Amino acid sequence: TSQENLKIIPSGQVFSNPLKIINPIKVSALIQKVKTEFDCVIFDTPAVHAGNDAFVILSFADCILFVVASGYVSDNELQKTLKAIQKINPSFIGTIFNKAIII
Repeated sequence: TSQENLKIIPSGQVFSNPLKIINPIKVSALIQKVKTEFDCVIFDTPAVHAGNDAFVILSFADCILFVVASGYVSDNELQKTLKAIQKINPSFIGTIFNKAIII
């Protein structure tokens, strides 16, 4: 990027079932390498749903900040997802609600 000290690794090709091609050992090795080279590493994953590829990345994160689009997810689904995230990685630091309508 043109921003000094900002590096981006794009996701690459989109696959219909990324869980079939993700190798957790290779993902772990990549994440450990990146963590040694940078002060802060941020993973912007796809929407988190039980059983998707975002959960693989979450298991390697030092902490999790969950972003939720207001009005797009039911309270029940949100609670189920948050519980699933906390089982994988208890270092959950908070939630950001975006797309909220402010009156």
